[in-house]
Amino acid sequence: MNFFIEGLQGSGKSTLVKRMGQKHPECEILCEGAYSSVELAWCAYITIESYRELLDRFG
Repeated sequence: MNFFIEGLQGSGKSTLVKRMGQKHPECEILCEGAYSSVELAWCAYITIESYRELLDRFG
């Protein structure tokens, strides 16, 4: 089973995950900054033209 924890900064996400890891040492715990497939979800592959359009549109 996989869990993805998200929420506002300072709401205790990392603390919760670390405590869950202590209680369940058989589970693999990944926090922000650790290599994971979740972080890969934020990657995008676009053409240079599309990138320039986005920069023009959203600065």
